Amino acid sequence: PAIRESATVVGNVAQGWSVGDLVPLFQICDAELDIRGPSGQRRISVADYAKTPHNAALHSGEAIAALTLKPAGDDVRMAYERFTFKHGFDLPLVSVAVGASIKGGAYSDVRVAAVGGSHMPARCAEVETVLIGRPIDDKSIDAAAAAIAKWADPPSDFRASAGYRRHVLATMLRRALSKFVSV
Repeated sequence: PAIRESATVVGNVAQGWSVGDLVPLFQICDAELDIRGPSGQRRISVADYAKTPHNAALHSGEAIAALTLKPAGDDVRMAYERFTFKHGFDLPLVSVAVGASIKGGAYSDVRVAAVGGSHMPARCAEVETVLIGRPIDDKSIDAAAAAIAKWADPPSDFRASAGYRRHVLATMLRRALSKFVSV
């Protein structure tokens, strides 16, 4: 069971929840999991692990032994924005993590991951493609917000409609990218 007082970083990834704060951050960092079990050792990216709910990416008898982060370059900037109905420890309705190298006033090596835009946390390749090589300005932010709204296929449930989630997702991406404008 989920117990806040004994949570671990790897446990947050391993549980395979559709919401949470750490998975999109690890996705934009290209984090990998070292998985060990009766059949030996294997590596899987957090992005691939997060495609299935719960711990379905693990085979019988396997456990996650480690999580590896690659060092970011000096020109890499990251931003994270989340939306919850309550403050504090509430899980996000939607969130967006953005990582990019900044070269010559333009986005390079862009990575965007979102919670709430699909059934599981996911990288947003369409948004990444829109931003690569573009200048860091309001027009680029508008194009990225339109791309994430088009990409998103969120569920409708008792917490929010799909349309509301899509709107808030675009708003969170705008906020995250606005942090790059002053770089």
